Amino acid sequence: MNAKLFHLVVALVLVWSAGSVMAADTGKGNILFEEWFDSSITSLDTLQAFAEYPDNPHSSYWATAWDRPDGGEDYWGCRSRGYLYPPQTGDYTFWVASDDYSIVWLSTDEDPANKVQICSVDGWMNYQDFAGSTGSPGANFKSAAIPLEAGRRYYVETIMHDGTGGGALSVAWGGPGIGSGPTVVDGEYLAPWIRDPEPLLQASNPDPADGTVGVTMPLFQWTPGLLAVSHDVYLGTDPNPPYVSRQDFPGYFYPESIEEGQIYYWRVDEVEEDGVTIHPGVLWTFQGVALKTHSPSPADGATDVPSGLILSWVPGKDAVGQHLYFGVDEAAVAAGDASVDQGVFDEMEFNTGGLRICTTYFWRVDTITADGVKEGNVWSFTTEDVSGPANKIMYEYWLSIDGTAIEGLTGDARYPDSPDYAEYVDSIDSPVDWADDYGQCF
Repeated sequence: MNAKLFHLVVALVLVWSAGSVMAADTGKGNILFEEWFDSSITSLDTLQAFAEYPDNPHSSYWATAWDRPDGGEDYWGCRSRGYLYPPQTGDYTFWVASDDYSIVWLSTDEDPANKVQICSVDGWMNYQDFAGSTGSPGANFKSAAIPLEAGRRYYVETIMHDGTGGGALSVAWGGPGIGSGPTVVDGEYLAPWIRDPEPLLQASNPDPADGTVGVTMPLFQWTPGLLAVSHDVYLGTDPNPPYVSRQDFPGYFYPESIEEGQIYYWRVDEVEEDGVTIHPGVLWTFQGVALKTHSPSPADGATDVPSGLILSWVPGKDAVGQHLYFGVDEAAVAAGDASVDQGVFDEMEFNTGGLRICTTYFWRVDTITADGVKEGNVWSFTTEDVSGPANKIMYEYWLSIDGTAIEGLTGDARYPDSPDYAEYVDSIDSPVDWADDYGQCF
């Protein structure tokens, strides 16, 4: 092979290689926009100081050109990020038009760490007014000529904020293969920055929504990732749910059944056209419809519960009322005994008043429906130990009408929840029989 032919072959290989790399860039034809909306965003400084900037944008999307028209919002900011692909080697000039302030960065290569500011709007101007004939854009909205090489990609980024009035951002360029410009940079020469993970490539907007209680409809829906052609569904009662099936139909799945009151976990992994590139989904949960009362607060078995609290719960399906049993006797609560019957409620809460410390309480809420009563589970909680100084004992006293201690307490309506007097003592020494003094804390 002669030298001339050899160099021609090498050149063709390099061109093919560069084209293959560019074509393989995820999302090529777009650029990533991220946006934040808050009344505190009044400048680029306040945008960058905003608590949810830069990692938690309020919205994000891929745009098919380096352009964000006015959407009518006030007090917001945006960032765009991605890669630029010059069609030919040569010098390129860039323009930015925005309302309000903006900055454009261009890296010397594909590494964001090497970005440098190339132009900016230091006030505002009308939408796509690359001549700077409106507003007060300052003198830096047009860059110097910048040499770029075909076959390479360059990291690009903008930041912009808007106060009131029309808010917009557009970046244009001119150069070899483009024309003298300014021409808005088209998606043909762009690829988006890919976050890790990239939310736009994941399944989103689950139905039932994450944390939903009372699910009956056996139809799951979601918004597919932007590049998904099929969907791997995982569903089960374990936080690491098993694989169920691969769905080709976008955004729908029918489970076989939903068990009453059961908590389920599910996720959808989005699969790209090659069948190998998979974007794992976020884990979501829901609870099947419950016919009896559930989700107690405090949770069943809770300890160190404050003595003054309000019990709450979620009623069973089709509830028209709730019947509460509450007290320190577990057997009485389980049996629905009259001694612990607190009555029927329309609301889903009960003010316990002041409870005794270091005491375990039991409670049950039956769901009343038009068709009858669905008996609830017996739950328990233990109040906190606030026994005071070390090596002290709390004594509680129940007094008779004449002010003397009651010798036998079990028949007194105030016992055990409403003592007349309490104190800390050094030892078991009281006119009240120790056997009658109930539930001391040590």
